Amino acid sequence: MLASAPRARTYNENQYSGSLCVASTLTSNSAPSVLLWLSLAVLPARADEAAVLGLLRAGDTTRAVEQARTDVAARPRDVVAHFTLSVALGEARQDDEAIRVLEQVIEDYPELTEPYNNLAVLHARRGAMDLARAALETAVRRNPAHAIAFENLGDVYAALAARSWARSAEIDPARTGALTKLALLRELRAKSATN
Repeated sequence: MLASAPRARTYNENQYSGSLCVASTLTSNSAPSVLLWLSLAVLPARADEAAVLGLLRAGDTTRAVEQARTDVAARPRDVVAHFTLSVALGEARQDDEAIRVLEQVIEDYPELTEPYNNLAVLHARRGAMDLARAALETAVRRNPAHAIAFENLGDVYAALAARSWARSAEIDPARTGALTKLALLRELRAKSATN
């Protein structure tokens, strides 16, 4: 099972639809870390969204959530405002509310794939890998060119495999194949984390 707190968090301005991506690396005792990306790529950045993201970069999650809530109150039907609020809530570790906001965005705008990706990140952070897998499978089905969702889906599959291999080794320690696979996966994750 994954720990509830990320081991590392970085902000990366990338070229994916002009988005800001938030990487959270989650760890557990028996499984390798899982690197997942929260993407903010619904629409091009605006001044209000940039203000929230600036606060997040500065580590001021309380003010970021307050600003995002103000933006939602000013524009209650604006998908970007709601999506930005979900990112701020997630960074503030207010996962229940972030999930509710994302589920509402998905209900209102089912064609968008980023909310599914971010929902998966929140589920994975809680150790709910089956829910994370389902959300990511929906994201890649809806947008077969969503590279971040595909990478995240691979990481979730790896975490599910590690969980199964660890359980196999618990049940029958003589099954060295499961331990070998688990060790190789951990080695791969360690190399990926340094790149």
